[in-house]
Amino acid sequence: MIPGKLGCVIQRGCIGIIDNVASTTKGHSQDTLVTHARQSGAAENLVHSMFDGIASYRNPVIRLLAADGLLHSEERLRLVRRAAVADLRAQGWTWERIGSMLDTTRQHAWQIGQEM
Repeated sequence: MIPGKLGCVIQRGCIGIIDNVASTTKGHSQDTLVTHARQSGAAENLVHSMFDGIASYRNPVIRLLAADGLLHSEERLRLVRRAAVADLRAQGWTWERIGSMLDTTRQHAWQIGQEM
């Protein structure tokens, strides 16, 4: 498990936010990070928790506003993704390796890293 901000561990139900992957994962190899990400299912759990959280509200106005807010969050999501790519590049990850994590080409990974 990789400790996050304030000692929080990245796992389902954790509310901690990691400001900089490079500083919180120092000393962990690329393979260790990939293995942890895949085995923990943390990314999938975060996505499912978000949708489950929205769907769990009985008030349809809350569900509507939350879903609409998420739909309008594309720019924020792109910024988070670009920051993650920058952190991985700072750790020495190649465009090819980042592309393989996203199941895409190194060129597309580079484009993601350059998004404005």
